[in-house]
Amino acid sequence: MTIATWNIPWMQSKLFSIEFKTEVDSEYTSHEQRSKARSSPRYGWSLRMEKTKANYLLLRAFFEARSGKYNAFNWKWDSLIDEFGDDQTYLVRLDIDKFEFDDDNGLWVIPIVQVVTSE
Repeated sequence: MTIATWNIPWMQSKLFSIEFKTEVDSEYTSHEQRSKARSSPRYGWSLRMEKTKANYLLLRAFFEARSGKYNAFNWKWDSLIDEFGDDQTYLVRLDIDKFEFDDDNGLWVIPIVQVVTSE
């Protein structure tokens, strides 16, 4: 199965989360035991794109093809668009199941999160 690639023009991105996963267990001893459930971070971004009819049609078709956050896709954090970008391609998914986007000064805000394949 081929993984889709985000091909919709975006204007800005913001890294909004870096998440680790820690499990805490104190059930069997009186001392709290902590362990890493995930050793590498999981990133989340918000993409911003111009509100145009053409972008709406592209975004809607992409959303429907991915079934919301069900199917993952590749996205490049492009340093030419975002000064903090690292030019790496990440396996991500939409972080919404409802086709409804926040508005930020006339731009749509699309949340995406990294898919962590090994925990």
